[in-house]
Amino acid sequence: MVTKRVHLTFSKEAVRQPIIWQVGQEFEVVMNIRRADVQHDMGWVELEMEGDEESIAKAMKAFQQRGVRIDPIELQTVTG
Repeated sequence: MVTKRVHLTFSKEAVRQPIIWQVGQEFEVVMNIRRADVQHDMGWVELEMEGDEESIAKAMKAFQQRGVRIDPIELQTVTG
C-alpha cells in the first residue's frame, strides 16, 4: 500500500464532474480530500491517494486526461 499526496487544480469544464470519485472507483484507489476550495467555475483539492503504485500511477494519468492539473505536495518534517 502506497500513499501519495497531490494538489489538483480543476479547469472550468472539469470542476462540475465527479472526477475524484470516478477515478477512485475505476482504479480502486482510496481518495481522501484533505483541503479544498471548489466553486462553480474553478477549484483545487489537496488529495491523498492510497493504493498500489500501479493503480495510483494510472489514476494520476486519468486525472490529467480529464483536464486536471496535478502538482506534487512535499511533506515536510518539522523537528523541534
